[in-house]
Amino acid sequence: MTVTINGTTGIAGVDGSAATPAVQGADTNTGVFYGTDIVGISTGGTERMRINASGQAEFAAGTVALPAISTTGDTNTGIFFPAADTIAFAKGGAEAMRIASSGQIGIGGANYGTSGQVLTSGGSAAAPSWATPSWVLIQTQTASASSTIDFTGLSGYSRLRLSGHNITVSSVTSDHYLRVSSDNGATFLATSTYNNRNAFPTSATATGYQESLLDANFVLMQISAGTRTGMAYEFNITNFNFAQPTQLFGWSGKNSATATQRYFTSDQTGSTAWNAIRLLQSTGTITTGTFILEGIVG
Repeated sequence: MTVTINGTTGIAGVDGSAATPAVQGADTNTGVFYGTDIVGISTGGTERMRINASGQAEFAAGTVALPAISTTGDTNTGIFFPAADTIAFAKGGAEAMRIASSGQIGIGGANYGTSGQVLTSGGSAAAPSWATPSWVLIQTQTASASSTIDFTGLSGYSRLRLSGHNITVSSVTSDHYLRVSSDNGATFLATSTYNNRNAFPTSATATGYQESLLDANFVLMQISAGTRTGMAYEFNITNFNFAQPTQLFGWSGKNSATATQRYFTSDQTGSTAWNAIRLLQSTGTITTGTFILEGIVG
C-alpha cells in the first residue's frame, strides 16, 4: 500500500473496503476501511461495525445465536436487531425479550400477549410471562345507618368490581348513587358530570334492546316506592386510574318486573385518573348491606 503525507492534515491513503480494508495485518480481509465521513471495521471480509458521520456506532444486525453486541467468552448472549425499529435480547442463543417499533414488549421472543394481559413475575426461578389479570379483594364494608361509604387509595387499580348484597335503605324514595374522586376522597364529583344510559327491552316479548338517556347520575339503585329488602347489584369500572374516559358497566334492578342493563360513561372532555369512589344515598341512609370492592392492578 502506498501512503502520502497530506500536508498538515495527516496521512492520506486508499479508502479500502470491507473485503480489503485500508489498514490490515497479515489477514488481508480484516481491518479498518473508510468512506465519506465513515470509519468501518471488518472481519473475514464482512463489515461488522462503523462510526457514521453523526458519531453513531452502527453494528451489524446479528442473530439470536450470534448477537451483534456480546461479551468475551459468552458470544450467544447479547443484543441483536431482528427487524427495522426492533431491538432484541438473546440469552444462551435463545431470544429472551424484544421491543418492537410500536413499543410492544415481547417476552420469550415476539410474544406480546393479548389485549388486557399484564406482565407477571415468575418468581426467582422462572422468567416473567404475560397473563390474564385476576381480581383481588380490596376491601369489604358493612353499612349500618350509613349515608356514605367510601373506598379510597385506589390509584393502583385499572379496573374495579363493586358488588352490594342484601341492601336496605331508610327512605323509600332515596336513590343510591356512585361518585368518583381524583384527590383520594377529599372531594367527590357532582352528578352533573356524568351520562347514564339504560338499555331495556322494547316490549315484554322483544329480543332486542333500545337505549335511552336517563338523568345525569350514576344510579346504582332507584327506589321509587315501597319498602325494598335484600337488593343487590354488581358493577364494573374500567379505565379507572388512567387519563382516559372512565366507563362503568353493570346491571341494576328497579325492583320491577324486568331488570335493566346500564352503561355509564364520564361526560368530561378532560379525561381524569380516579383514585376513590363513594356510595351515596340521596336521602336517608343505607340501613344494612355488605359492599365488596375488588380490583385488577395495572
